[in-house]
Amino acid sequence: MASPAATSTRAASAIHGRRLDAALDGAGRILLPPDTRKQAGLEKDVTLVGGGRRMFEVWDRSRFEEYERTQGDSLPTLFEKLSAYGV
Repeated sequence: MASPAATSTRAASAIHGRRLDAALDGAGRILLPPDTRKQAGLEKDVTLVGGGRRMFEVWDRSRFEEYERTQGDSLPTLFEKLSAYGV
């Protein structure tokens, strides 16, 4: 079985491996290619969720609101598990 540190590193690599370098337009907006928007299910309104360490997630606003509504109660437990791993 992998150590908690190895599991955390593997998870971080999987997440960061999906990163996208994006440009800013003249108005300072982040431009995401159409295929990225489609893959992420981004329709019109989005929510930026801070991930720390100079990164963030881009969510379709209605999907994020649904996620918070259905998963919000599990966050304290998740934070406790991450803390046990030293994250």
